[in-house]
Amino acid sequence: MSADDHQPSRRFPQQDCPAVHLIVPIKPLHRAKSRLLGAADAGARSPVAHAELVAAVALDTVAAARRAEGVAGVVVITSDPRLTAEFTAAGVDVIPDSPAAGLNAALRHGDAELRVARIGALQADLPALQPDDLAAALRAAGADRSFCPDRHGTGTTLLLAEPGRPLAPRFGPGWACSSV
Repeated sequence: MSADDHQPSRRFPQQDCPAVHLIVPIKPLHRAKSRLLGAADAGARSPVAHAELVAAVALDTVAAARRAEGVAGVVVITSDPRLTAEFTAAGVDVIPDSPAAGLNAALRHGDAELRVARIGALQADLPALQPDDLAAALRAAGADRSFCPDRHGTGTTLLLAEPGRPLAPRFGPGWACSSV
């Protein structure tokens, strides 16, 4: 990912909807994406290999988001020193995860720090994310509060606030059913 991957703020020509600023929260690498270590792999992958995988997936997800039409900017919320260094070197803004109280708190913190026209939350574990797919989701959402469920329909990969409104995340059990 290079600084050239980011393009300036863009609007969709067919809508009067401001481009979205996406917040991507990421736990410290040693704690992130623990579900990737399922029972079958629990002893097979080292903590170093796990951290490498999580970092690579997050970097790919953010790179794709930065190239998507309708994305004005991407901000990573993390207190992990390695991720902070890698994203900063790539030209991505990083906000320390404070008070490090979980996903909803990190998203509310990012929302309060940014104070921009439109906020969205994007999960960091979308290695196959393509900029055109994200742009299509943003176009489909228009100016409405919207979310994109995960493959199982129980989680959320993308949450969008209405322009000028807070993100108001409610991640947790039953999240996909209560997100809009």
